[in-house]
Amino acid sequence: MKPTECPLYPEMLNIQQTSQSLAKSLRRLRNKLNTCTACVGFEECQVMAEFSRNVQTAIQEVSDEWNLGASFQ
Repeated sequence: MKPTECPLYPEMLNIQQTSQSLAKSLRRLRNKLNTCTACVGFEECQVMAEFSRNVQTAIQEVSDEWNLGASFQ
């Protein structure tokens, strides 16, 4: 079956594009985090700690649901 014949293809394409956009946004954020070290509250920053936990949880949930830790053959 050609990708364009698959009824799920448009949704898969949308998710792929969204994930690429998210990856770019996270890279930009990571680059901007260098300014955080100049912040007086950097060591105890609850905003960054919570954000990091949420991102790690989301990545773990997707990895578990899609069995990404297993090798594909």
